Amino acid sequence: MGLDSLILWVIIGFLAGIIANALTRRNSNSAVSDIILGILGAGVGSIVMNLLGLYYSGFVGSLIAATFGAVILIWFYRRFMSKSYS
Repeated sequence: MGLDSLILWVIIGFLAGIIANALTRRNSNSAVSDIILGILGAGVGSIVMNLLGLYYSGFVGSLIAATFGAVILIWFYRRFMSKSYS
């Protein structure tokens, strides 16, 4: 993986994290957490989309897959990991 690919993954991760935050109304003020969420989401989204028989390519396809995966990660965290203090 070259430097240009790494930079592209960071850009896609950042954008996917921002979009996922907006879609799920998650309050995050940290660009770093958005990037991490988006990059992890790219992996999750890729696996889930391949299992569903959906394939993608290019910048837009990668952004959609990463956003989809980030939304899944947010949902999973809220559903199974967050503690209720009520």
